[in-house]
Amino acid sequence: MGEEKNREITGMHNWLRFYTLEKNATENFDYKGFVIKRGNVMASVKFTWKGDLKRSGSILLGTSPEYDMALYTLCFLSRRGRDQCEVEIGGCPLAITSFEIIQNNKVFPFFLVSRPLVYFFHFKVFIGSIFPTAGPLTEQCRRLSGRV
Repeated sequence: MGEEKNREITGMHNWLRFYTLEKNATENFDYKGFVIKRGNVMASVKFTWKGDLKRSGSILLGTSPEYDMALYTLCFLSRRGRDQCEVEIGGCPLAITSFEIIQNNKVFPFFLVSRPLVYFFHFKVFIGSIFPTAGPLTEQCRRLSGRV
């Protein structure tokens, strides 16, 4: 939901989070405008939060948290460790990029008869970050977003 590392913002890829930060004056959130926009579907935006700059962060526009979770989980699970997940929303092509965090929790020794000791590792995989990126501005995306 957004954090600061070395005076830069990381994460923060949800329009609802932007909205709640803008409504709360104590958060010191300043939306600087969009860098790239794809109709009413997706935007790459620039902002400062508590004095720290995010040069470009991308968000889906107007989607529910449930929609974001479903789309991002599907993309993460189906494309994990491979290329981006390519989707089309509202006639606009987008790519969903994800990064994972792997946590090694336990090592289990396992004995097989007349075999050397074998160790099994138990890993937990989490979504580290996931965000949309604008695809090419197609004619269909222009038409559907009213940009002719």
